[in-house]
Amino acid sequence: NEGQKLEEQIQLYRSRFGFLPHKVLADRIYLNKNNCQYMESKGIVPTGKRLGRPPKQEKTEAELKEMHRRNEVEGTFGTVKMCYGAARIRTRLPETTEVAVAMSFLAKNVITFLRELIRIILCAPISFVFFLQNYKWFANILHASQFFKKHIP
Repeated sequence: NEGQKLEEQIQLYRSRFGFLPHKVLADRIYLNKNNCQYMESKGIVPTGKRLGRPPKQEKTEAELKEMHRRNEVEGTFGTVKMCYGAARIRTRLPETTEVAVAMSFLAKNVITFLRELIRIILCAPISFVFFLQNYKWFANILHASQFFKKHIP
């Protein structure tokens, strides 16, 4: 199952960014005993439902923020699967699958970018430069385009 690939994903993150992540926003399938021990040994904070009996105390504000962020990430995955074709990928080679998934995320990011751009142009008196400087996902679009230049002739 996909929960066994967490170590590989963390190492890919390290090779891409040069350091390990501080936190891992993960589904319950990734938070098995082996993965939690691995993350603890690397100093990574797992976020998600803990293993075992649920605690009796209320969730702190920080835990609620982490849960909100994780839900946002999972919602993005669901949107990409349902609306941008990631659930219908039927490629054979792993490299082709990576490109197809990246194309789905690129399409979602471009549509989101254009929708936000139109909203700002029509509804808000904020300058375009401010818009570009303050949206992190615009950098992701640029990074994805570099990925395609590298992998697609």
